[in-house]
Amino acid sequence: MRFLFHYPTSLGQKRRDQFILALVTLGSLLPFVRKPLHIDDMSFLHLVERLRKFGDYYTTPFYMFGDKVESLINFTHPPLISFFNLVILFVYPAITEPALHLIYYSIAIATVIYAYRLAHRFCQYPLFLGLCLLFSPPFYILFQGFMTDAALCCFLLISFVHFIDAIDQGNKRSLYLAIVFYALALGTAFQAVVFLAGYFIYAVLNGKPKHFFMMGWSFIPIALWVLYPLVALGLTPDPVEGVALGDLGQRNKYLYFICQFSLAYVIPVGLLLSILKKSDGGTVLWSLVAGAIGFLLLGKGIFEAYTWTQIIVLGVSASATFCFFFILIVKIAGWFSFNGSLSKERKDDAFIFSLVFIFFPICVVFTGFGANRYLLPIMPFVFIILLRLANPLKMRMATLTLVLSAALSIPVAQADFNFSAVVKKFSQAIHIFVPKDRRIWFVGEWEMRHYMNAVGFNYLTRDSKVEEGDLIVEPSVISRLYVKTLPIPKRLHTEINFHSGSDWRTLNFGTHAGFWGQHWGLLPFWRGTDLLEKFNIYEVITPERRRQLNLGNPAIPITKLDTLQTRVIDMQTRTTHVGDDQTPFEFNVALDGTYLLEMNLALQIPDDWEEIPVPGRFQVWVVDGDEEQMVHEQILPPRTPHFVHWYPVTVNLGGFQGKDVMVRLKTSGVNGRIERGPEALWSRLNLVRVYHVNFDSDPNTKHLLKGLRIL
Repeated sequence: MRFLFHYPTSLGQKRRDQFILALVTLGSLLPFVRKPLHIDDMSFLHLVERLRKFGDYYTTPFYMFGDKVESLINFTHPPLISFFNLVILFVYPAITEPALHLIYYSIAIATVIYAYRLAHRFCQYPLFLGLCLLFSPPFYILFQGFMTDAALCCFLLISFVHFIDAIDQGNKRSLYLAIVFYALALGTAFQAVVFLAGYFIYAVLNGKPKHFFMMGWSFIPIALWVLYPLVALGLTPDPVEGVALGDLGQRNKYLYFICQFSLAYVIPVGLLLSILKKSDGGTVLWSLVAGAIGFLLLGKGIFEAYTWTQIIVLGVSASATFCFFFILIVKIAGWFSFNGSLSKERKDDAFIFSLVFIFFPICVVFTGFGANRYLLPIMPFVFIILLRLANPLKMRMATLTLVLSAALSIPVAQADFNFSAVVKKFSQAIHIFVPKDRRIWFVGEWEMRHYMNAVGFNYLTRDSKVEEGDLIVEPSVISRLYVKTLPIPKRLHTEINFHSGSDWRTLNFGTHAGFWGQHWGLLPFWRGTDLLEKFNIYEVITPERRRQLNLGNPAIPITKLDTLQTRVIDMQTRTTHVGDDQTPFEFNVALDGTYLLEMNLALQIPDDWEEIPVPGRFQVWVVDGDEEQMVHEQILPPRTPHFVHWYPVTVNLGGFQGKDVMVRLKTSGVNGRIERGPEALWSRLNLVRVYHVNFDSDPNTKHLLKGLRIL
């Protein structure tokens, strides 16, 4: 393993190392070459159509999360990646995901190679650093996509390598390359502006400020792009338009970045352990105290749903991040004990340390929301700092850190692959679960929108016109337009649950895995048995059917019609069953599969009720032959008609699959037959078919991972 830690001195050794890194990078990413489009990949592909009609690029309205957006003027990314995709699709119009991945793998290879070249300039372990970057979980995930973050990291590394070479060696060609690639970085993401500080610091420290001013040429292309809508269309762009998170959301964002810095990349924690010495005990103690205080202050009101294990892991990762920055502060403070000018080594430290210190707080404070990918461009510099501080490096600890990081990266990347693939599989297999003669709408963005549109389904907006019998598909993870909140008469028709043999999750509410955004959780990834994804399919019905007791569901023949009454509850007129203690309400149903029984419950007393209100007990029993089993019980408080409301209840009947059973609804403590007494009301009975699909082995969907034409 000593080969990983050698410092190459000859050109041949450098080329050998870079060739090894290129092969390892390509070989490690190839197993994921069939990964479907994921998260924002679709945005930069769909913008190709706008670029083809450039005059309408900004002014054509579009829909996002179901809402109409009149202009693209505030899109938060420059167009370079979309132009790149335009060229690809012009040359290869029928390109599939594997082919597109292979093209983008060139960015991954270039990133690792230039991280190696940058590390060769600033530390003793360039090959080890290149492998650390490659086998950190975020790299493994982000470089399997077509978003801006990977390209931004790549272009910045190339630019800095050439800029430093131009100053150190006086190479004008390198300076021109630095200008070009910084222009490409600016054309990829506005985030690149922050790194201008790095060029300034390095140029000034080395007495060549003119080189910094030359970097101003990089801003010409992006300036022209920003000025075009202002001059030609009279539109003022605001690409850094913020997201209103509120106090809780802001604290969540700060905590997200602090924890993700150490937890997601893993390497910083392992290298910190290699750095620490007995003399650093005070620094570690203060960082632990600061980390604990910051963690508790920022985390107020956030951790209620987290397990103790998750809270401890997040706390340790926050402390590790504080420890990293405390060590840097201590090192920087030590420089002031030196008299005279800084040495070359101290100048290099000042350049890298300052760049990290500038970028991280700006990223934490000014990004609209927390997302792991925003940290990617600075991480090569973080790794370099740690390796500079760890010289000489504890090889066993460093090797163990690399192995553990690689061992974690593979299953996490596979979990993200599974999540991206489930929508593609579902979109092509949906008619296994629902009739083919129905018009299908869907909500959701990202891959949901791309693949559902690709097979001809309709994207639902707030102004869409739906008709009775239409079906609306709603994913549980990747949607912000919630069907239940829409003023559409509907009932839940089918529920489809996708399970996975892998326990890892990268985007999941249940496990708080929020690699792609703070909205899902503070953890980048976590293990759990939660569903990979769940799709609820709603049927559009008429308002009349919505007010019926059983919504016209033919699977539930209502028998006791003498107990049905029309009542106005919660300002809604509905047909309800009025229950009492003596007369249960029952119906027969043949459960040919797994079903959920949905219903609404209410307990009503007259306005002039004088006795002390007593809660009523509602029970759901299932009669299977001679056996009767209670499957649900709920106690409800009584309310007068002006304040009563329906309580939704869902009962899982999965334990009676394949049986003909009787469902019996009972009440206790109420008597609707007594004049003006408490009344137990049951309304909107609905039987929902539930499917459970094993994502890894189900024969109905196994064949659906073939490449799909993108545009």
